Amino acid sequence: MILQQTAGENSIVTLEIKMPAEEFDIVFKKAAAKLSRQVNIPGFRKGKAPEAVVESFVGAPAIIEEAMEEALPKAYWQAVDESGIEPVSKPEIGVIDMGKGKDLHFKASVTVKPEVTLGEYKGVSVVKEVYQIADKDVDEALNSKRARLAKLQPAAEGTEAQEGDSLNIDFLGKVDGVPFPGGEAHGYPLEIGSNTFIPGFEPQLIGAKAGDEKDITVTFPEDYHEDSLKGKEAVFTVKVNSLLRKELPEWNEELVQELSETANTLEELREQTRAELQEQSTKMADESIRGLAIHKAMDNAAVEIPQIMIENRIDDQIEDMSQRLEQQGFSMEMYLGVIKKTPEELREEYREYCTTSVKMDLVLGAVARAEGMTVSEEEIDEQIAGLASETNKTAAEIKERLAQTAAIMNLKEGILLSKAGNFVAENAVVEEKSVSGKEE
Repeated sequence: MILQQTAGENSIVTLEIKMPAEEFDIVFKKAAAKLSRQVNIPGFRKGKAPEAVVESFVGAPAIIEEAMEEALPKAYWQAVDESGIEPVSKPEIGVIDMGKGKDLHFKASVTVKPEVTLGEYKGVSVVKEVYQIADKDVDEALNSKRARLAKLQPAAEGTEAQEGDSLNIDFLGKVDGVPFPGGEAHGYPLEIGSNTFIPGFEPQLIGAKAGDEKDITVTFPEDYHEDSLKGKEAVFTVKVNSLLRKELPEWNEELVQELSETANTLEELREQTRAELQEQSTKMADESIRGLAIHKAMDNAAVEIPQIMIENRIDDQIEDMSQRLEQQGFSMEMYLGVIKKTPEELREEYREYCTTSVKMDLVLGAVARAEGMTVSEEEIDEQIAGLASETNKTAAEIKERLAQTAAIMNLKEGILLSKAGNFVAENAVVEEKSVSGKEE
């Protein structure tokens, strides 16, 4: 039971909690029985010694210590339920009194979700900027489509290599005049500008012609995967066997029909492409309304975010990144080596994003409470069905797993926040503004 609840600074709440002696004695008995199964007590089989014998053999303090592992969390979470607070940190526990035959009396200080003072969130004004597609946008889109159909053709004799050309090369690399493992290849295909080779290697091939042989000097990066080559200067003797250049197809009726099922002329294809781009632009503008409206509601709200909430969100982001890296065969240490950052610097990169993310959740949670929003079982089941369609598990299996890990509460909160975000967006006052494309 809660004896006292005190709100302090920085969203810290202190609960004074008491577990009655009769309840603590039940936990004490369970702890004694558990210890009796773990220790050898002369004259008794494991688990068969009476409580008094176990207490005499291991001592009351040992049983109390074991009992506290169950009693403290049980009493704490009962008090949290009773108080209605939403903890966002682990509690700091201070025991006042305890013992066999006594009440368990303690204090728990914990950071809770802060109060949010909502400003205007219904009817916020947002500007939907719709970019009007310009001729240059159409040109770029058509050139991109055309480039995808380009074919590599042998270049004319004497053609000098340029970025985008594909070379077939032989090479032999040496460090201090000695060949090194993996530094030799024959018939190696390399596109200049692909950045697949050691930094500085590809640019030195610009201007080379088929049949040329030249030495290329590069320095291996300090984070190179082979330790013996890190930071070392190497000389590659390179022979260019052949040079291929992308040949773009000519604009003609055949190309137009290959790029479109309905257009017959280049002009028709241009208009069709313009319409597609404009539709995409309008869709992007529509999708931006939700974010703009939510950020307006956030700007109008006041809340002091406990630092622990931001740190926890950063932890979640980094843990998520670490798992994705592991799935690709990388470790966080390898990644930090590549980007040349310390763990602390990586955390700082996430800080602004996570601060905004936490505030958004707090404000949308306040909106949901203000509007009396709830989440139905049907909405939860619909979300779970979506998760099931992305995996090889059934909806029932996913629901059971979520319930076991308490993740079902996170799922429910996510649905609630999404509904609140939709509410803010649907009630926004939208002004549409046309933004002209810049012609060159």
